[in-house]
Amino acid sequence: MRARTAATLLLPLLLATAPSCGLLGPDRPVRLEHPDGASVAFRPDFGLIFVPVTIQGRPSEMLLDTGANVTILDTQVAEELGLEVRDRKEARQPGGTVEFGRVRDVAFDLGSGVTVTAERLVTAPMSDFAPILGRRVAGLLGHDLIEQCVLEIDYGAARLVFHDRSHEHAGGGDVLPLVIEDGEPGVRIEVELADGRRVEALPALDTGCTDFLSFVASFGESHPALTRDRTMLQFRGFGFAGETDNQGVAVPALRIGPHEYRHLPVGYMQEPLFRDWSYDGLLGAAFLRRFTVILDYGRSRLILEPGPEADAPYLFDLAGLTLVAGGEHFDEILVHQALLGGAAVQAGIRTGDRLVEVDGRPAEEIGLAALWEMFRADEGSEHALVVERDGERIEASLTLARHPLISASQRDDA
Repeated sequence: MRARTAATLLLPLLLATAPSCGLLGPDRPVRLEHPDGASVAFRPDFGLIFVPVTIQGRPSEMLLDTGANVTILDTQVAEELGLEVRDRKEARQPGGTVEFGRVRDVAFDLGSGVTVTAERLVTAPMSDFAPILGRRVAGLLGHDLIEQCVLEIDYGAARLVFHDRSHEHAGGGDVLPLVIEDGEPGVRIEVELADGRRVEALPALDTGCTDFLSFVASFGESHPALTRDRTMLQFRGFGFAGETDNQGVAVPALRIGPHEYRHLPVGYMQEPLFRDWSYDGLLGAAFLRRFTVILDYGRSRLILEPGPEADAPYLFDLAGLTLVAGGEHFDEILVHQALLGGAAVQAGIRTGDRLVEVDGRPAEEIGLAALWEMFRADEGSEHALVVERDGERIEASLTLARHPLISASQRDDA
């Protein structure tokens, strides 16, 4: 089984899914129906696509994930709906092992006449992502749905538009060829190495990844000039089955179609499962959300209509901080990781602290998603924090800044 990744508050969260694991069979058991041009609003928290759905009459949210080979229903949700989970089997995923299963006869309603009926559907546990996202999600809407339409993702308006497969996009935009391998789309890009040479890379296109770009470790090993003579930033990511090891550094330049980005921070995923992957990494939401994205799998093409910040610099993380939600109702904001040398550690924040206030407002009132946006914008801005540690409240002043290891590699490239 193969997996893929996605990211959240600091760096990659792996909302990865596996292929159907032999659970679905060769036919298409999941059917998408919609009026041509049907529009469905979504919530763009963390740069991800949270789609409101009604599953068997129960209001829920699912994530639209181009990196998911198949649509997946959360195992716990399936059991709460009284669905029998059959054919359970374990499979290796980033960070550990996950138990997949299968349920029969499931119906989703996305509103605006968009419905999904599944004769058979893969299940997997999604509950471990609730602390990372600050709420439960009922599953992932994957490739087996997206390939049945021409899908327009309007990040600016936070809406999905479902077109028939015969739809011809009449607007402008940059047209890039899509490569589709094993139910995942990819796009060719050009990467500049530290020695000035440019090489081609083929990352998977992943709406479930909040990063701009993350390479698999084997790509860096094949092109050692990417990281030569540089100290890599070490951090922990979130995998589908647990935490994973990752690294970060800046590359001199990256070109995607006509768009070029200089001194771009990128990640390197150390997960062994990616060793034999057909893709060189992940191109995620921090890139995609700069555009209106049209996915036309039938014609193997990606259309990007630039938004106002299409070519703006990418600042990566400015707090050196990974936050998660704790408590029974996910109403506590906890410091999961404070990166050594990062802005948060410089401000005296430690892993394990509870974030109580930010600029005089309760942290839980601001919410996990808004804090994620706040700590990734306005380099040099200051925030007054109150944290709780061992029952004591401590005040701190956080000045947002690039991590020294990232800014050092950016200076090397300048």
